[in-house]
Amino acid sequence: GTQENKPVDEVVRDLARLSERWETREFVFFDTQINLLAPALSQALLAAGLDLRWSDSYRVRPREPGDLELMVRAGCASLTVGVESASDAVLKAMVKGHRSEHATELVREAASLDVMLRVNLLSSYPGETRDDFQRTCDWIQAHAPAIDDIAPSSFYLTADSPIGRDPERHGLRVRGPRSLGGTDKFRKVFDS
Repeated sequence: GTQENKPVDEVVRDLARLSERWETREFVFFDTQINLLAPALSQALLAAGLDLRWSDSYRVRPREPGDLELMVRAGCASLTVGVESASDAVLKAMVKGHRSEHATELVREAASLDVMLRVNLLSSYPGETRDDFQRTCDWIQAHAPAIDDIAPSSFYLTADSPIGRDPERHGLRVRGPRSLGGTDKFRKVFDS
């Protein structure tokens, strides 16, 4: 679908009103494009003199030098980052737009700035090998002191995703839709 965003000055005014009304300084954003707006939002928060703490999702890239430090000065306390894999081959297949070295740089910078960091990981991506998976496990272990939380998940196919629209291109064969009922409708089944 389409995405819309409020002007940054309007967001800052909303935050000031919400902070006062609910007597809180803590905010959690769910903005998939915060990388594009974070510098402007951070500058506006600093200019408004709002003493808030906030967290959001964050992409490994794009980002510019100094963005993370500016975000921290403006109250950024924690980030959830979609690292997904430490295998450059898997990241390329996912079209993530970053390499493992970029994730390493971000994790190290976040740790140096005391940003709480949650790392999203995705295993079982089509084409991922045992070596790719092991590379990710090794990366996690090497960066464990800088990571506060890990959110692992495994790949699942959706019909409207790029892979779901052309599964053969990715070496997948789709069995067809399943009709689930009862408790199976709400949970995975080992033999599914």
